[in-house]
Amino acid sequence: MADGAVVVRPPAGYCIDPNSLSNQSGGGFALIGSCASLTGDTSGVFVEPAIITLSVSLAEDGATSMDSAAFQTALGRGRILNAISRDDLNLLQVEGGARVPPSADKRHWRGLMPLNGHVLGLALYGAKDSAMVADQGMQLMITLAETIKRDSPAAGAVATPAANASE
Repeated sequence: MADGAVVVRPPAGYCIDPNSLSNQSGGGFALIGSCASLTGDTSGVFVEPAIITLSVSLAEDGATSMDSAAFQTALGRGRILNAISRDDLNLLQVEGGARVPPSADKRHWRGLMPLNGHVLGLALYGAKDSAMVADQGMQLMITLAETIKRDSPAAGAVATPAANASE
């Protein structure tokens, strides 16, 4: 995504919904779900069902704060149940809010991390009272963020849109 600045490989048993994928030079969007749910093929790895969204946008100098308090404020409605800051990843476990899918538990995870001049926004929703709305969801978010960071090119190895324009 984002001209190769962000490489997304979902964890085993999860797939990107190809109909959701938006990949633009400055960012993009992807919806990730269990491969079985997306394809109907139940012969693969069984995983706890979850809806994971990933949005990528250009980081504008000073416009996006990675501070946990600013992140909490930006979410608006919803009660913060847990806040975790790990390396460059800020994670919040939230209850409520306007964007929770109707069939999902009101508790969900939100994440924010900088990468290669972009800001990644992550969200994870699970079924009511599932492990995904608790520690298992937190671990999945951390694993996904670590995998994206590991698989994406080093910060200096990606040409930025501004650098491309001057060539």
